[in-house]
Formats: sequence, C-alpha cells, structure tokens
Amino acid sequence: MVIVGGLTLTLTALAVRLHIGIPGADSTQIADIAHAATGPGRLYGAFQLTSSLLLLAAASSSFQAGPGLLKALSGTPDKPGVPPLVLARTDRHHTPYWSVLVYLVAATLLIAVDLYARRNRAGRPTGIENVEAQAEGA
Repeated sequence: MVIVGGLTLTLTALAVRLHIGIPGADSTQIADIAHAATGPGRLYGAFQLTSSLLLLAAASSSFQAGPGLLKALSGTPDKPGVPPLVLARTDRHHTPYWSVLVYLVAATLLIAVDLYARRNRAGRPTGIENVEAQAEGA
C-alpha cells in the first residue's frame, strides 16, 4: 500500500508541476507526463516501450497467479481446502488440474457471454445482406 500510495502521490505531483490535465481519449496520464518531461524524441519512445513491457509482465504474473491461488485453496489430503475433493486433486506439480480446467471454462463462458451481449447491444449492421448483388449491379 505504501508503494501504490507513493506512486500515486508522485505521479499527481508531477502532473501538477508539469501542468498535465485529464488525458485525451487516445492517451494516458503517465504517457502525457512522460511526453511533457522528455519531449517527443527517443527517450519518450524508450519510456513507452519500457512501460508496455512492464504492463505485459504484470499481466503475465497475474495470469500465472490463478493456478497458485487454486493450489493454495485446495489444501492437502489431510486437510481439505475450499474446493470439493474432485476439484482439489493435484498433479505431480501440485497443480489442481480440475480446478484450473473449471476456471478456464468459466472464464471462456464469461467472455463469450459478454461478447454476445455487446454484439446484440450494437445491433446487426445494415446493408450487408445483398453485398454480392450490390457489387454486381454497380
């Protein structure tokens, strides 16, 4: 909490000192601070590359934390954990493979339902039913 608070206060102080306001739709506040501090040159590009690699590493570590959390929740044969015994069964690497599979299926279903809902909310595009006829007639 100290690290997050320190970073937040430091970035806020930099934004105030450099007169950075709310970022535009195609930018972030950190990118605007870096641009104001370094200009549009190579140093700014290096900052963008470094921050994107940092975000990729953070996403990777959070993705890898899922099986570890499931392993911790599984318990041991002597002391059962949170999931039912069927889901707590582990392989030779101590990963609860059935829990990971259920986790994968649940995540896939949630993403599919969200994409379906977004597609329906956006509505079906009009004018594409007779594309071939329109193309031949033109």
